[in-house]
Amino acid sequence: MARITELVLARVLPRRRRRHQVAVIGWGYAACLAACLGLVALFTNYAPARALVETTAGTISHRVVDTLGFATHLTGVLVLSIAGGVDLMASTGSRFAPIGRAVQAVLTTPAFAAALITAFAACAALLWWLRPAPARRRRSGPTDIGILGFWGMA
Repeated sequence: MARITELVLARVLPRRRRRHQVAVIGWGYAACLAACLGLVALFTNYAPARALVETTAGTISHRVVDTLGFATHLTGVLVLSIAGGVDLMASTGSRFAPIGRAVQAVLTTPAFAAALITAFAACAALLWWLRPAPARRRRSGPTDIGILGFWGMA
């Protein structure tokens, strides 16, 4: 009877299984760490491997210094380009300033402003009228054209 109880509990309660799994994972991690440390020790005691590490480290340090020099040069070029671009924008803005003043003069005219407001209100009313009807107001059939139906796209 005790054996059946142990089997049922082992099947139902996952704690015992988890402890076993954690122990297996722990031993696997320790074995992997020992293997890696052994390979590092073997690799550092082998003369051609040491020479390879030294050469690789020297090459990497030279590449890092070259990359930092390139980044510094690129930053300087970008700063000078932006400064030249600001000057270009200022000269372009001074060329188009008369057009802006002319548009401003037209928009500040009261008659034109009234016509613009009226056109805006008419467009808003048309779009409001073309909005889809709520589901409770819909009739059967294709009575709701929506905004795409107005241009023949629906």
